Amino acid sequence: MFSTEKSKENTIPQCISPYAITKYASEKYLDNYANTYGFKYTVLRDATIFGSRHN
Repeated sequence: MFSTEKSKENTIPQCISPYAITKYASEKYLDNYANTYGFKYTVLRDATIFGSRHN
């Protein structure tokens, strides 16, 4: 996934896996689309949660 170093919200991620690259690319596509058509959006970067019922 992304680097585990702490960073500010506007820091460009250092993608270290193909999965992270596709997630970041999707955010950039959304950003471009929003700027082109003039709307606001929010990206939630949820952490992967492992618990007692995780298989």
